Amino acid sequence: MASVELQQVSKRYGPVHVIRDLDLAVEKGEFVALVGPSGCGKSTLLRMIAGLEDISGGDIRIAGRVVNELSPRERNIAMVFQNYALYPHMSVRGNMGFSLMLRKQPAPAISAEVEKAANILGLGKLLDRLPGQLSGGQRQRVAMGRAIVRNTEVYLFDEPLSNLDAQLRVQMRSEIKALHRTLGNTMIYVTHDQVEAMTMADRIVVLREGVIEQAGAPLDLYDRPANVFVAGFIGSPGINLIEGRIAAAAGGSEITLPDGVALDLPEGLPRLPEGTEVICGIRPESVAIGADGTEAEIHLIEPTGSDTQVHLRIGRTALLALCRERLTVGEGARVHLRIRPGGVHLFDKSTGRRID
Repeated sequence: MASVELQQVSKRYGPVHVIRDLDLAVEKGEFVALVGPSGCGKSTLLRMIAGLEDISGGDIRIAGRVVNELSPRERNIAMVFQNYALYPHMSVRGNMGFSLMLRKQPAPAISAEVEKAANILGLGKLLDRLPGQLSGGQRQRVAMGRAIVRNTEVYLFDEPLSNLDAQLRVQMRSEIKALHRTLGNTMIYVTHDQVEAMTMADRIVVLREGVIEQAGAPLDLYDRPANVFVAGFIGSPGINLIEGRIAAAAGGSEITLPDGVALDLPEGLPRLPEGTEVICGIRPESVAIGADGTEAEIHLIEPTGSDTQVHLRIGRTALLALCRERLTVGEGARVHLRIRPGGVHLFDKSTGRRID
């Protein structure tokens, strides 16, 4: 039985349709990330599951029970917010045990649960401090600890790392993933950062305008995006999306760009009639700079340390390459490039859907 199940769930604010007849099943113990651009409905959807927002239609089930009319407290869920939502006058111990105190749990039981959660999160030496005496990462751990002590069916995370600096976000990603492994509970995680989703989740749900565009394992979405939107949203740096027409070539096929320049395509792609208008998605790591191939000009070089992002121009078409090796040429240089197999996808120009 799914731990969380949404059936034809919708949400309207007056004439604005935020969530549109959405179906989703999250299995028991699964870590699911909801991703999408700002305004796509992901945080609204999470708040509806939590009971913080009413639904306009459909059913929400948690552990097989319809919870549409139940309060957040009755749904057996715990939520970690973006802004921590800690009580500033309470110690770490008090914040973590507050929900158990409201349930009138005996003091020894509360202390035992708080100590257990603190040990999991590395907060054992901080239990008597106030939130104002903690770093951002420590405060986020306290917020997670407050959720853990409730021992609920489902944990909900609403962009919990967005207020942290880049280095701390990487550290906290690992800690949340390890926490899921330790607890084994169902987790639903909202983020606008697709790198967070890719590195943490068992399954990613990509939303746009209240509709699920694609759901699947992170690498499934990366390797087989269902449409142009998903291809453009999943992957960092982002995929190259170029328009053109399929043409025959000596070794297979090529795409003719709007200004007439031809770019050879690798083998293994769908065979399409000559002249078919497509959008071609090319992952930056599949663009190889070498001694032969299509001529291009280096427009900009961005070294990041472990690799280099090279912005190229093929005629009037921009193309991004991700190079592991160090470049020996500079901006403005003329180079040649080939497209490696594997990271190339064809999409129907009129519908945006993947061509298989």
